[in-house]
Amino acid sequence: ASVEVVQADVVDMSFFPPAPTLFDGVELPFIDNRFSLALMLHMFHYLEEPVEFVKEVGRVANGRVIVLQTTYSGKLGLILLRMQDFILGQLAFHIAAMCGAIKTKKCSMIPKRLYGKGDLESTFTQAGYCVVIRKEERKLVCLLNKGLYVLEKAG
Repeated sequence: ASVEVVQADVVDMSFFPPAPTLFDGVELPFIDNRFSLALMLHMFHYLEEPVEFVKEVGRVANGRVIVLQTTYSGKLGLILLRMQDFILGQLAFHIAAMCGAIKTKKCSMIPKRLYGKGDLESTFTQAGYCVVIRKEERKLVCLLNKGLYVLEKAG
């Protein structure tokens, strides 16, 4: 059995081929049920409409959806996650652009919202999914949670 990996992103920030399939951040350019599995890596905080996007991912994936996302606990956790997101997102993007490591100059790494653990799981539920596997690793004195969520369509 072979495995095909297809990346999709709103901007090409790849250092090595293959480049991702570009899309508008709303509608994925794939046919219904194109994939048996979808993997969403640390991208929820960039979504304008997270519930609608999870539904869109469900349109192109006929199986489970795996989500890796960092969430916060409490106000201090929110501050730490904002700092982490700035350093690993916007700052890293601009340094890479200045060095010529990436082609685009428009930063897409601006968060729309950061998530507490309950907020993220509520988003999954609103999109028609249930969490069937949850693994969490707490960081920085339990203020940040690196979460792995395996989702299946509810019903």
